[in-house]
Amino acid sequence: MPLWFRNRLFCSVKPRTSTPRSQHKDTGSKAILARCLPRGLRIIACRDIPTGTAPGHSGAGQQGESMKQIRIDRFGVPAQVARCCDVADPGEPSPWEVLIDIEVSTISPADLSRLSGRYGELPRLPATAGLEGVGRIVSRGAQVNGLEVGDRVIVKANGNWCQRQRIPATLALKVPADLDVFQLATLKVNACTALELVRRQVPLKRGDWLVQTAPLSGVGRAVMQVARHYGVRTLNIVRRASAIDEVLEAGGDAAIEDGADMMQAALEIVGHAPMPLAIDAVGGEGVSRLAGLLAPGGTVINYGMLSGQPISIGCDQTIFHNISVKGFWLAQKMLYMSRAESDALILDAVDLLSKGVLHAEIAGTYSLDEIGKAIGRAEEAGRHGKVCLLPNGPIARAQPGSQMAQPAMVQLQ
Repeated sequence: MPLWFRNRLFCSVKPRTSTPRSQHKDTGSKAILARCLPRGLRIIACRDIPTGTAPGHSGAGQQGESMKQIRIDRFGVPAQVARCCDVADPGEPSPWEVLIDIEVSTISPADLSRLSGRYGELPRLPATAGLEGVGRIVSRGAQVNGLEVGDRVIVKANGNWCQRQRIPATLALKVPADLDVFQLATLKVNACTALELVRRQVPLKRGDWLVQTAPLSGVGRAVMQVARHYGVRTLNIVRRASAIDEVLEAGGDAAIEDGADMMQAALEIVGHAPMPLAIDAVGGEGVSRLAGLLAPGGTVINYGMLSGQPISIGCDQTIFHNISVKGFWLAQKMLYMSRAESDALILDAVDLLSKGVLHAEIAGTYSLDEIGKAIGRAEEAGRHGKVCLLPNGPIARAQPGSQMAQPAMVQLQ
């Protein structure tokens, strides 16, 4: 069976027939792995994955075959460090793998933070990027069950700014083929973040209020959609009065402008209804004003760094009002989920998409050769919607309304 180790080594093992473990003299990768194996198993093959290369980009393609991939050799200004190049095709999958043609991948803020070297974890260089990707299986290993050639899948692995991915079949999640592939491509980050923020951080019930910043961001829009689905009302903080109508059109229950009069404006909307949860993507001094809107014992969840400034909150708020501040990082949350849990989270988002609850704006589509323009568009101030990459060229979109049922409210569990 194949083993996938965190130190980026692949090997195959079979029952040990000779050579006791204590007799291994090699100090290389094979010897290190041998000391980790249970008694009765020995290594028959071992290969190193080139530094910074995802499993689907191991250079194992057939001689002469290549594909396009976005590569970074250094961290810096995203549009300057990302380049499109030809690399070896991933090649045919092993018995437990699938080969996927990537139809759509997205450019998320987390991708840009990685390219600039400001993310919570950084890949070894050279590397590629792309947290989100959707594609179709073009080949599968003999031992793969539940997936067939032609199936459309959400790729749970990273590194999707490429034409093809060869990954373990457990990292490919089958989705309905009739759903809009562009919408599917936005679910892994924005929608899953929103689901976790609304459903898992603070106990909320129908009719409760939550307050959030950056409501017109991808996550902010998804929070409004998910909250409305569960009967939770959203008070949305905007930086300019002209954005209020847009927030209401996007599904927000109320919106107010940030500033000195924010507290009075909030009271006029929610009255004395307690607000237990604030969701923040900005940081900086605004967190203190946000915390001032919460009921005693309330929680501020920070998931973004848009201001680039440290979080500021008053000592009186934390001491006398028992306000707590917590960070939220979806990648870390999913790292500690079981496969069943992470699959269930993504499939919940797929279900809400199919019911018409979730919908993401698409700001533009670009080929891999246009990566500089695509990143420039993703970094534009005031841009609304996800920027998408089309690694294998233009694809047809689902007709509006063909996949959506009428949204219905449900009770939070």
